[in-house]
Amino acid sequence: DISSKIRIDNVNGRSIITYLECEKYKEVKMIINPSNESFNFDLGDYYRVIFNEYGRITGDYYVQNLSLNGISLIILVKE
Repeated sequence: DISSKIRIDNVNGRSIITYLECEKYKEVKMIINPSNESFNFDLGDYYRVIFNEYGRITGDYYVQNLSLNGISLIILVKE
């Protein structure tokens, strides 16, 4: 059941892990940039940022395009 709700994509050496239809959100994305270089990514829709390299984000911060710094990750949700 879990494997049917998880999708792992590799975009230019960066991992994008997507959890579909979780309890609280329609979708949760965790984007991991293991490279030292920044990574630009178009999400195609607006997602709320809930965690980034600085920690938990408590406000309403939405992005459609993002630039992810090297050696970092971001967690986004679609409500």
